[in-house]
Amino acid sequence: MRSTIFSGLSLLLLIPFAGHSQSLVSAFSFDNRLWGYVDQSGTEIIPPKYTKPTEVSLNGNACVYDPAVRKFKLINMNGSEIPTDYPNFEVVDFMGYKEQGFVDDYIRINVKGKQGVLDKKGKTVHAPEYDKVTNFFGDFAFATKGSTWFVLKNNGTKIEIPGKIKDIKKYREGLAPFVTSDDKFGFVNDRGEIVIPAEYEGAGYFSSGLAWVRNAEKKIGFIDKTGKLVIPFNYDMAKEFDANIERTVAKIGEQFVILKKDGTEIKVDGAVKVKDFFDGVAEALSGEKWGFIDKDGKWIVEPKYEKLQYYVNGYGRIRLNGVWGVVDKQGTVVIEPKYARIEEFIDGRAAFIPDGSQGWGFIDPAGTIIVKPTYETVRNFHNGLARVKKGEFWGTVDVNGNEVIKPEKFRRLNDFSEVK
Repeated sequence: MRSTIFSGLSLLLLIPFAGHSQSLVSAFSFDNRLWGYVDQSGTEIIPPKYTKPTEVSLNGNACVYDPAVRKFKLINMNGSEIPTDYPNFEVVDFMGYKEQGFVDDYIRINVKGKQGVLDKKGKTVHAPEYDKVTNFFGDFAFATKGSTWFVLKNNGTKIEIPGKIKDIKKYREGLAPFVTSDDKFGFVNDRGEIVIPAEYEGAGYFSSGLAWVRNAEKKIGFIDKTGKLVIPFNYDMAKEFDANIERTVAKIGEQFVILKKDGTEIKVDGAVKVKDFFDGVAEALSGEKWGFIDKDGKWIVEPKYEKLQYYVNGYGRIRLNGVWGVVDKQGTVVIEPKYARIEEFIDGRAAFIPDGSQGWGFIDPAGTIIVKPTYETVRNFHNGLARVKKGEFWGTVDVNGNEVIKPEKFRRLNDFSEVK
């Protein structure tokens, strides 16, 4: 049900944009080849003449590929080109499968195999001279040149990070785990300082002030941001703490436990397996049946189901006798198991299929059908709109079930993105 978000904007939106109101825009294609932009009503704003559209910045700038001149371009609200210092730049891809646009008003570019950074106005923040540049984490990014890593600030300055570093992971709660050339893990801050030396065989991200680390004996414990060991190396498996409930799931041998920040272990009666916490609730297996437990290991949904889907926005999904229903956080079954499929609730709506022969529609948490199951394919709600498909064409419905854009002309239509 996940989908990629592409967006853009147009002359029609210049007036509300100037007044700082919010609009929704999306990339579209009539022929699966060339892309343009539409507003939330489906009105064409920029005619389809581009390929490889990326996300727009909050201010409405986007990056596209213009096949007429075989070049990437930065465009503004009316589709005009934003000049840059690099007429033949490419866009750094995202996870190896598509070009990525602006993130926090910065975009990474590739020029002759080297990466750099431009701002939302197309101005050079860091010239393309690095082997790799990460996304910005607020006002900085990490970058590497050869075997040397740097902190790149959004004011154009850089700080060299000492040591032989092979990789730096995501930055969370003020620190990022890094890996040395001999595969040891430590933590670095946004000033390029090695705060926690690289002495671990593995490490996770900081959450709720703690991060898991693995020692030479392959055991896992937790450290604080000074590097002090606060939970001993007792565990064979553990994940990051859930920041909302300050719990995580750990494993000692074949025993799963819920772990608190002070190291207290909570055993779950009858559970032979416990999955990660989502929305403060975890799936747990007892015998051959699944149920849900809370942060204190109490069964809020008894283990009697064939399969579960984790909680999202207060609701979990249960399967019994091959059909799906929904439970709330009190363990009450709010939708009896009777549907072939139910997806997660987003904006108070969940996509569902009544049985194997009907199409997709949307229901609310009480089980009321909001959108009749008449569509071949749907996507989850995003910014108040869900994309729906009939035949070869895509359209949208709103949370009240109204068909906003009729599925009759767009062969491709992406999620609508908010632009101010």
